[in-house]
Amino acid sequence: MTGIVLAAASVADAQSVVPADVMHGIHAHARVTRDGGEVASWQIDPFMTEQQEADILAFLKEPCRFDWDDGLTLPQLVRDMSTHAATEIDVRALEEIGVKESLVLIAKKREQPSFAITDNDPFASPSRPDSQRRDQTADSQVNVPGGAEGRTGVVPWWRSSEVTRGMDLIRADIQTPCVGAKVTHLLEQFDLVLSIRSGQLTITTREGAEEQLAIRVYDVTPLIGRQREPETKRNASGAAFWRESYSNRAEPLMQVIETSIDSDTWESLGGPSTMSLLTCRSRRWLVVAATSPTHWKIQAMLDRLNR
Repeated sequence: MTGIVLAAASVADAQSVVPADVMHGIHAHARVTRDGGEVASWQIDPFMTEQQEADILAFLKEPCRFDWDDGLTLPQLVRDMSTHAATEIDVRALEEIGVKESLVLIAKKREQPSFAITDNDPFASPSRPDSQRRDQTADSQVNVPGGAEGRTGVVPWWRSSEVTRGMDLIRADIQTPCVGAKVTHLLEQFDLVLSIRSGQLTITTREGAEEQLAIRVYDVTPLIGRQREPETKRNASGAAFWRESYSNRAEPLMQVIETSIDSDTWESLGGPSTMSLLTCRSRRWLVVAATSPTHWKIQAMLDRLNR
């Protein structure tokens, strides 16, 4: 397969490391990375189109409008998500770690006792005559049941309408987290992850995701640069020198990814994730096998580096 060279490896090694469908995708794909733009990438999945993946990622980046509150279960989460993107639970993987499909993601909170202002409340104003209490405005009074010890008193500062209105303004300025961030937060406390497989979302365990790593190809040409083999030197020594110089420039990028993004999951530290660099049609391609969450982090980093 001419025109394809792995960094510090032979063409034969490249064919053994990179799957045939990856090589076909690189040859057939027309989208490339431009300077200052997003890094072009696509997932190698024979049962998922680019449009399907794009629709799923767009949904995960939307602000979360679901009313997920106390008592939310995993089936309810999947039901809500399925209204926008096909979602399933990897039941077998959950059973292997002893997690039930009916898992409760948000526990129900216990009912709080009713609030009452008493004479022992250090934050309430001292007792006042009834005539003064009647003169107070409605915003500064509260009637709370307290039995013999309860009384009508001044609202503590943390319950005043002024503080409430101020907190409402603060909340209005806070952006609603996206669906992907919300779901990730709910799942990670139970060591579960979200994956994209075969055109749908799958909720599985970390071990389950690592058993079916997603292969993704990134065009990192602008980050590494173009470097063609010298026209005047095509002997074995000249080709080896070219490959070594290319590897020296690509290695730092790979090291940054391995040390800063899920560092314990890479092959160099005994994990399942792998990464290879190759040259095809005068462009540099980063081929990564990792879980979907790891790919999302890599994409975000490469996009930022290419700005």
